[in-house]
Amino acid sequence: MPAHGTSDAPKPAAVPAVPAAPVVPGVPTGPAIPALPSMSELLAAGAAATAVSTPPDENDGERRDAA
Repeated sequence: MPAHGTSDAPKPAAVPAVPAAPVVPGVPTGPAIPALPSMSELLAAGAAATAVSTPPDENDGERRDAA
């Protein structure tokens, strides 16, 4: 039994290159996805959102009996 990939079978023909898409007037060719915000912008937005959140309860979420 020959080793893998060493048979005498004919090799498949090379796949031809795909031609570039034609330029259509009136169709934008720029990137379809807008630029994403950078990590520093995301962190700044998160910090700003945290700064304006509601302050914690005086009891900090713990239930205390009035006794």
